[in-house]
Amino acid sequence: DTERVEKNGTLPSDSADDWLKNLPEDFDYDPEPVIALPNPSDWHLRRQERELADMMDYHRLPTKPREQIEPSLYSEVFRARTSPSLKEHYVNYIGGGRQAQVAVVDALTWLVRHQDKDGKWSGVGFSAHCKNNKPCRDEMASDSEIDNVGLTATVLLAFLGDGHTPNAGKFKAACAKGFDWLMAQQQQNGCIGSHGRGPNHAIAATALAEVYGMTCNRRYRRAAQRAMGFVLASGGDKFSPTGSDLTMGFEMLALRTGEFAGLDVPANASLKIRTAMAAIPDTSAKAAPKEPPPNAVTKSLLSGMYLMAKDDPNVSDASLQKIVAHLVNDRPDWKRGDMYYWFCGTSAMRQWLNRAFEKYHSGEKAKARDMVKAWKFWNAALRSTITGNQARKGHERGSWEPRGELCRKGGRVLATALSTLTLESYYRYLSPD
Repeated sequence: DTERVEKNGTLPSDSADDWLKNLPEDFDYDPEPVIALPNPSDWHLRRQERELADMMDYHRLPTKPREQIEPSLYSEVFRARTSPSLKEHYVNYIGGGRQAQVAVVDALTWLVRHQDKDGKWSGVGFSAHCKNNKPCRDEMASDSEIDNVGLTATVLLAFLGDGHTPNAGKFKAACAKGFDWLMAQQQQNGCIGSHGRGPNHAIAATALAEVYGMTCNRRYRRAAQRAMGFVLASGGDKFSPTGSDLTMGFEMLALRTGEFAGLDVPANASLKIRTAMAAIPDTSAKAAPKEPPPNAVTKSLLSGMYLMAKDDPNVSDASLQKIVAHLVNDRPDWKRGDMYYWFCGTSAMRQWLNRAFEKYHSGEKAKARDMVKAWKFWNAALRSTITGNQARKGHERGSWEPRGELCRKGGRVLATALSTLTLESYYRYLSPD
């Protein structure tokens, strides 16, 4: 199969999953074309060019006036979530397909069925909501880094990612109850929850920033600004990123989202975290050949967010190429998978596709073709892995069995929320430029 593709110069789009299965074990992504391009007169090349042009046109949105789509949106970054036509536009051109959209709806429906009466989502005891003799499995472990604050915020991000807010959408009632509970956990100093500065507060701050960015409700702005203030507790230019990779990664996401939503966030705050994370030694060479390197999740999350910040001195095509090369060579695989890694990697690859768009329209079509090829490798594996392993029967229908250390400890609710966010990556964030 590999020889066939190299001879005719095409990358089958409809049979990408089968093509990926036949790749040799030592396959390595190369920034130079890995497929021998045919003679310009060959129809295969013309077909490649048409497919590339079609994909690159996905950024050319319909010309419908913005105020007719979502008048309340503060930021263009959240624009595609609330418009069915824009959402379909992005999914069709980037490669999500109807199966991914159905999987998202099924997952959100499962999450609504397992919401507690007070509005939160709990990693322990959610099976009490099951109404048959086979309750849902996989509760949260006692040593999970994500508590009910972080878990509820992650679930709310999944609803927001598909365009549901406390004011609009099929699941607006669940969103409203969830945000009421989340805001009730905020203390006087702005901290959400009782564990202080860490991943749970950062995820909750991100959710509050997004809901404000999508609704312009002042109530959410006050809570989100106080949450950002707790992250920036040392104040403005004195802010110093500390904590685990997980904490810094989610704090970077929170601060960057705060910028998108129009909150008062120092311009250099998220840059400081990106710089600190970029300085972490890369230990990937020490990892076993078939295991994700210890630093892979950190690097992929870092790349996914700082690709949106073109003024970042750490950003270079060479450094990003190394990250993308790792991601392409360690694509999603259910048997040895890690859902948090898939979420971070998809965020990175989605922004890599934005860069391909820029290269294409600046005249670098050969470079754009190779960048798109990397996305296709990742996306084909991701789509078959996640949608193909979603529960289809019983009360677990719409959820996922946990994969990876973070989700095994966080349980089925966290695994379902993260998988939903991953499938929403096609349209969840637009480029702010």
